[in-house]
Amino acid sequence: MRYANVLFIITFILLLLQTAAAQDSVVVAAGARYKSKGSFHRAMNGKNYRAEWATPVKMPVFNIRKEQGGLKVVKLGGGMQTKSLRLEDSNGHKWVLRTIDKDVSKLFPKWMRSSPVRSFTQDMISASHPYAALVVSALSDAAGIASPHPKLVFVKDDPAFGEYREVVANKVCFFEERSPTHNHKSDDLEDLVERMQKDTGSVYLLMKKELLKVRLLDMLVADWDRHKGQYRFGIIDSGGRKWVYPVPVDRDQAFFYAEGFFAGLAKLFTPFLKGYRESPGNLKQLNYKTRKFDRTWLGDLPANDWEEGIRELQLQFPDSVIDACVRRLPPEVYALSGQTIAAKLKSRRNALHAPAMRYYRFISRES
Repeated sequence: MRYANVLFIITFILLLLQTAAAQDSVVVAAGARYKSKGSFHRAMNGKNYRAEWATPVKMPVFNIRKEQGGLKVVKLGGGMQTKSLRLEDSNGHKWVLRTIDKDVSKLFPKWMRSSPVRSFTQDMISASHPYAALVVSALSDAAGIASPHPKLVFVKDDPAFGEYREVVANKVCFFEERSPTHNHKSDDLEDLVERMQKDTGSVYLLMKKELLKVRLLDMLVADWDRHKGQYRFGIIDSGGRKWVYPVPVDRDQAFFYAEGFFAGLAKLFTPFLKGYRESPGNLKQLNYKTRKFDRTWLGDLPANDWEEGIRELQLQFPDSVIDACVRRLPPEVYALSGQTIAAKLKSRRNALHAPAMRYYRFISRES
């Protein structure tokens, strides 16, 4: 009888541990609504990354009371499509919780939010790889670029979020540092300019070669949605000067790849959506939204600096590093597209020099 009691207690403890483990993680898809609806739908709207969005992935459950020793919501963040929350820990460090799936409703007036155009635009989110940020974070580390380190999490409906509860309830999110700048304060571009205008007694110098490295990585992963709001800037005090270096954020459009009849029509008017292919192609098109930024900050760099920057980036990404970085994808998703993404990265790395130098000549002529 004694042994039976002991066996019962052990079994009960194991069940409790299994239950606790189940509560700590879930298996869920990032966007089941993008699942293919048949061959005609794929022909019209594209195959894209539908399987990646619809495949269930195991991920930890986010607990705002426990994460980083406990967090509080500071304010609502995000742009036109992404929903995010700004968080703060007990030490005052800033964090961000942002949804992976997007909501395009705000791009349209209210009378169009039930229209086929809005539905098609929402469906085009399937052309973005839901987990691209995990790979780009690893690539950034390999290149020595300061950047966020997103953690894939599922946020359950939790009253601890207070008035912001519905923003992230039952959604797949990335949780990451707001300012991953090695203990240096970081600003967005507007705040940086304001700081420089007020601090007239200091000399601020932009580390342009570091910015070039960041932009070359953008081109390598075919991230077309880069603008001044997607770079923060850290500051290092050294030698009586303030050295400003870039911190890229929001990697939602890396590896973007849109197929289908309607996407083909859209590309006639938006050539920057050409997508993640084996060759970088025409970088003037890919960088359409960033050309003025590049012209202002990188157009006066000598051609030799561009040549050196391209070679350095190529050397920092041997095949083994690329393979390891792409392995940051969830295993369930790597099985679907990991090898293809790695193969394209290697091909784009090898072919980067000529199109990058053509782009340099384009922006330098207009700088």
